[in-house]
Amino acid sequence: MKTHAQKLQDIDARLRRWMPRLTRSQNEVAKLIKQRRKLEVHQAIANMTAPPGKPTPNQVAALAEAAALQEPLEIPTELKRSDSVEAAARAIVEGKPVTVKIDERTAKRLAKNDVKRRGRSMFSEKDMPLVGQAALKAVRKRERK
Repeated sequence: MKTHAQKLQDIDARLRRWMPRLTRSQNEVAKLIKQRRKLEVHQAIANMTAPPGKPTPNQVAALAEAAALQEPLEIPTELKRSDSVEAAARAIVEGKPVTVKIDERTAKRLAKNDVKRRGRSMFSEKDMPLVGQAALKAVRKRERK
């Protein structure tokens, strides 16, 4: 008669033998399931004549006729472009150079933004302390003012 410890050792030995077989069989089953899914998808694609929801040529023709009978859509006056913008758009389409008049206020704003974008010059008098002749020149300018 086997003791309790011998029975436990026996069970451990059997588990060591069966676990790799279980893992292999699980992997094989997963592989077969994937193959089956792929084949089902290919078969479904082969059986389809037209995807659902895609209109037939007759339906497309009917929709085109219905659209032609409707009134043309107009852009609301609030959303229409100004005449100068419309003229510039036409010139761009035609390939002509576009001249845009900029008022003085806009020119100042654009110049200010350009300076901000570029940043201060690395040779600016404010960046580095002046030395030698440049320092004397700066002092003389301040005295004259």
